[in-house]
Amino acid sequence: MSDESKNNPKKDLKSIKPKSNPKKDALANAPEQVLAMAIRDAMRKDKDKT
Repeated sequence: MSDESKNNPKKDLKSIKPKSNPKKDALANAPEQVLAMAIRDAMRKDKDKT
């Protein structure tokens, strides 16, 4: 378990948090992932324009 938390600290954080709202937790635990998705969406929209 200690090795896993070293490799993926986010996974460790997620396991500590109570699973009241998994979707909300996922967003709270992965802001950069959400940001990356938003950026990708914006880039896709830009491509559609041209």
